[in-house]
Amino acid sequence: MGEPGRIAEMLAALEDDHERLGELGGRILRAIGANDVTMASGALVELQRAQAAHFRFEEGLMEEAGFPGRDTHAQSHDRLVAALDAINGALGAGPVSSLSQDLGDFIEASLKHISELDENFRGFLNDLLG
Repeated sequence: MGEPGRIAEMLAALEDDHERLGELGGRILRAIGANDVTMASGALVELQRAQAAHFRFEEGLMEEAGFPGRDTHAQSHDRLVAALDAINGALGAGPVSSLSQDLGDFIEASLKHISELDENFRGFLNDLLG
């Protein structure tokens, strides 16, 4: 696993995924701000798919790299998935404006996850590079 090319590849792929997830989060917030339920719903479904793929990918990389915090990290992923599922359910049931706080909280939790937990994994991979 300690192959530098593979580790650099992992780091780049994670950065690309995080950027894509951030773009989708921004689209959802803009749609909520415009009170556009259709756009918000579509972007939210796209975010759920992208998030699920990212989490599977990231957890696979953690396994491959022997990351000792994988299980705790995966539990954080499970909490984020549950929160996004709840927001998606609420989006179909009520006014978009009522979701602004829920989405804000979700995006805040996602950013915290990236800046803290994902940063730990990046640090672990960088340590493997030496």
